[in-house]
Amino acid sequence: MAETEKKQWTPRDLYQEVTDQIVAQLELAAQQKGAIPWRKPWRPDVGEPSAPFNGNSGHKYRGINSFLLGVHPKVVETGDPRFVSFDQAKEKGWGGIKKGEKAVHVVFAKKVGIDEANAETGEVKEKQVFCLRSYPVFHASQCVSPPPYVAPTLAEAPWRTPEAVEAIVAGSGIEVRHAGDKAYYAPSQDVVVMPPRVAFGSMEGYAETLLHELGHATGAASRLGRDFSGRFGSKSRAREELTAELCSCFVGREIGVSTSLENQVAYIQDWLEVLKDKKAFFRACGEAQAAADMVLGWHPGYAAKMNADKASDAEREAGYEARKADRDAVPKAPVSFDRVPDIDTAYRQMEQCAAEHRRSTPVWEASRRILMAASYAAMRDSPGALEEMASDPDRQHIAVQATSDAVAYAKAVQGGRALPPPGPGKLEDVSAEAAAVLAEAERRYHAITTTEPRQRKATANLGNLDVSAALGDAARQEAVALAAASEPSAEAGVPAPRM
Repeated sequence: MAETEKKQWTPRDLYQEVTDQIVAQLELAAQQKGAIPWRKPWRPDVGEPSAPFNGNSGHKYRGINSFLLGVHPKVVETGDPRFVSFDQAKEKGWGGIKKGEKAVHVVFAKKVGIDEANAETGEVKEKQVFCLRSYPVFHASQCVSPPPYVAPTLAEAPWRTPEAVEAIVAGSGIEVRHAGDKAYYAPSQDVVVMPPRVAFGSMEGYAETLLHELGHATGAASRLGRDFSGRFGSKSRAREELTAELCSCFVGREIGVSTSLENQVAYIQDWLEVLKDKKAFFRACGEAQAAADMVLGWHPGYAAKMNADKASDAEREAGYEARKADRDAVPKAPVSFDRVPDIDTAYRQMEQCAAEHRRSTPVWEASRRILMAASYAAMRDSPGALEEMASDPDRQHIAVQATSDAVAYAKAVQGGRALPPPGPGKLEDVSAEAAAVLAEAERRYHAITTTEPRQRKATANLGNLDVSAALGDAARQEAVALAAASEPSAEAGVPAPRM
């Protein structure tokens, strides 16, 4: 039998994945003259859903995430805008996630430090760059026993009334003229021109169009300063139309204005041209969110809520910084152990703790520390046992994790944040011992992870483990290069934490 060809691993391109989804739906809408992705035919019995938010923290998703979750089929069917992570579904007493349910991924930008060498001097400096990350969330209806969703009352959300658009216009200071048969924003005069109200089939149609034009108005030089130079059909004009359209969508969800297709199909081909740039839709969502914040801020009731939320966030952040300062002020004792179990026992203990306790809890972190110390000890005292484990198909994944953990613990020993566990191979020269274990662990890690695709997949799963927190280091640093659901090649280095 011919040897099976090994599949080459390629990292995920989240920008392209999301853009491809949007392009596919826009192309289908153009062919069928149907609703574009964010123009869903909401069920009248459930009403217009409000903006998606996290069911645990109550924080609303913003920008591209507001869009991605807002068009989720479950939101359309139920009118329930709540989403939670897998762990949150258990913590909140919602019974966890139903078997077989699939998650939707939300994205966020994370700052990562990379080494960059000067081409002339060869000097290497750390450069901060933003990388796109994602994590899975589930709709409330995908949980076993979520409590019924209760929409906010008018007392809690006074901006969700038919008069909300009028209040926004009054607060904006922008003149709205009713004349002619076209709706547009005139930047030179800072005026929105609208057809007479009777020209619209419904008051919601009027409100939707007015919100779209107010979205354009936020781009004035005196406000957000977007580019208005492009003519109709140009890329810059298409970008601006996409921004205003998404702004109208975001604001409409907040104030309860339902959406319709109307004349938007005319823009689809222009939008498809813009979306040849995989980052264009992300930028448009970011600009649309800033525009929506400005438009909603013109409503006095919503502005008061935004100010209260900002004050609450600032207070919470100040409390976090104070607690972090208190923790950092206390010298951390190096992690040490009087004895450690064998690898298999330590791994089973960690799996049991992961099943019974939420990650990052003290019990789970303790099990991680034990596994890391056991991996270090095994690499130092009996590397042959790890080699035997790596050759066993049923234990390969444990060998992958053990070698990676040995690298992490060896670096912690080198940095003075951990002490070598006892064992026959322990040396008096701690630095020499750690260096030897580190070199051997790196060699074995690369030998294991470059042989079989199945083993490489097991390595990718390590990205979910915060080994930095497991060693009690400053919380949530860039623990591993693998944490972004991407796996470096052997040349890129072992995914060890920077502790």
